[in-house]
Amino acid sequence: MKKKTAVTAAVLIIAVALCSLAVSATDPPPKTGGVYSLSCEDGYTVSVLDGNSAASRYSAGELNGTALIAPISIYDGADGFTMSFYGVAETEYVIFDVATEGLESDAMVTLSSDNLKYINQQSGAGASLSFDVKPSQMTAGRHTLYVSSTYGEFTKIASYKVASTWVESEYILGDVNGDGDVSSLDAAFVLRYSAGLEELTETQIRAARVTYSGEYSPSSLDAANILRYAAGLDKRFPVELLNQG
Repeated sequence: MKKKTAVTAAVLIIAVALCSLAVSATDPPPKTGGVYSLSCEDGYTVSVLDGNSAASRYSAGELNGTALIAPISIYDGADGFTMSFYGVAETEYVIFDVATEGLESDAMVTLSSDNLKYINQQSGAGASLSFDVKPSQMTAGRHTLYVSSTYGEFTKIASYKVASTWVESEYILGDVNGDGDVSSLDAAFVLRYSAGLEELTETQIRAARVTYSGEYSPSSLDAANILRYAAGLDKRFPVELLNQG
């Protein structure tokens, strides 16, 4: 019991000491140029917000003035996140948004007034917990979301990057037929093309190159990766990982 009380007190002290950094409900945080490279750990769900609604997703071909190897998904005007996970009853949870640009490892982070962008606390109830994370300042660069609890350690939930500027790509990666969606139809187009049964335009060929970077002829491997993405098995295409940096 003493151990639980001590850990709980430590969590609460951190929350009280840094609560001035939390965003007021009446003062919306500033808009970002765009959020990209969102990566979520198993057991957590994170969605990008623009105000109180889901942020619009686009395909960026250029970030911060630099052309990309392949387009990546970017959420324009994002100002926060909705996050959910299972919370154990009688357990206190504290959520942190920390600027981690330049760190070699997420385990190296030390909280300070300079890098802490958001903090909030909630009690578990043996059910799914939901947080609206509204950082006070989503500065350009890499950020990491963490959770600390009564019994748990300082644990990474997700990471994301913020762009200062971006330019929309002329095509969406994986959207070979150009209908604005990535589906099994796009995989079928690539399979027919690889078998010599379908002709694709140069733009369609670039959209079909989801596996490797550079110039190459799309194959059944690209079709398989498009199918996995369309089925929700992969959050990003292999070539998008080259833009993670």
